[in-house]
Amino acid sequence: MQKQQELEQERIRQQQIKAKQLEALKKQAKEWLEKLDPFSPEGLWFERFSESYPSKLEAAIEYLQNNE
Repeated sequence: MQKQQELEQERIRQQQIKAKQLEALKKQAKEWLEKLDPFSPEGLWFERFSESYPSKLEAAIEYLQNNE
């Protein structure tokens, strides 16, 4: 029983860590989007890239996650 409680506490702790990481990444993505020149080569590329995502923020998060 105690082992099960410890595992559940660890699972909750891991979820909290992931939530904090996601919030930090959202902030980073918002800042990146604000600085992105939509007419630069990267901006034009990102415009096409983001078409398959529900929002530009989600696309920016994905892009930044894969390019860290």
